[in-house]
Amino acid sequence: MTNIILTSFTGHEASGGVPRWVRDFMKGFPEAKSYCWQDVVDDIGQNTAVPEWQKAHVLNNWLLSTGRRKKDDIIIGDGWWAGYYYPDHTVSVCHGIWSHLIKEEADAGVPPDMPHHHREQVSYRKNSGTKLVAVSRFIQHQMDIQFGFKAEVINNAIDLEEFKPSEESKEGRDKPLIIHGINDRGNENKGWSHIQHLKGNIDANILSLDQTYREYKMMRKQTPSAIFSKELTKHEVLALADLVVIPSGYEGNSYFLMESLACDVPVVAYNVGLLYEIKKSYTAINNVGEVGIIMDRSKRSKEETLLNAERLIDRLPEKDFTFHPRDLVKSYSIEKFHEQWKTYLKKEFNYGC
Repeated sequence: MTNIILTSFTGHEASGGVPRWVRDFMKGFPEAKSYCWQDVVDDIGQNTAVPEWQKAHVLNNWLLSTGRRKKDDIIIGDGWWAGYYYPDHTVSVCHGIWSHLIKEEADAGVPPDMPHHHREQVSYRKNSGTKLVAVSRFIQHQMDIQFGFKAEVINNAIDLEEFKPSEESKEGRDKPLIIHGINDRGNENKGWSHIQHLKGNIDANILSLDQTYREYKMMRKQTPSAIFSKELTKHEVLALADLVVIPSGYEGNSYFLMESLACDVPVVAYNVGLLYEIKKSYTAINNVGEVGIIMDRSKRSKEETLLNAERLIDRLPEKDFTFHPRDLVKSYSIEKFHEQWKTYLKKEFNYGC
């Protein structure tokens, strides 16, 4: 019997994009097994002080030596965590590029964010012989034009039953609520300075999602009967935003973006990750369309982010202009994600037949 085995650094219950991807995958493939570096540590009793790509090799050797993986099993791993063994039965999922650079920047000599990780990642994708699946056309395109790597595309997914528009009224606010997703201060790839620039120039409440949720919890604790009709989850708090700003210069396929769109909140963001694909077929008037404003990555600056955030805020009160980002993101439902992976595995491995 052929099994599906998922491999990654962190376990599927951890926070972060890759564990989220693993959880989403396993909802459609409950028979799949998931292993991470901690499983090796728990078994061998020590955490070796070696780079992540070497830990990936240890994990895959451990799977074989302990009988957890058989030759005909299908490994689906995060990047190099898929390993080098039996490449004809191995899929490396490309969640991103460690350099965090587009081709024009790399050609101009801009140094990569994580040079050692970037070098090892390129080497792995060049020499492993595994099948590659990218989580967005943006990643597929950059791998192709920068390194000549060819990959299938299966976009990340959003659970439309979990992430929905708010049932709470946004009327009566003294200021617009702008939510962003940057929690690591100083992260310029995510656009920390852009958010700081907004705070100094826009009359709005500008908070990270975590900050917004903490403030909501504090308000509800102090005056529970006066704050909203029910206790809200974090994603329900996200749906209260008038606008989401995502000034990231590089994304694989942002879950935060997909959550915002599914909550029917317009965004101001650059054409990276999923928005690279959306931008190509975007119908917009003066660049303002159904998801908000998609900015050109080549013009990325804190001034550009501010300009377009102001433009979108100015459009929000107009009764004849409505945003429908949820309608667009329906194309990336978790059901479609499972359907695409089932089709891919049937085609490549005759799995499920």
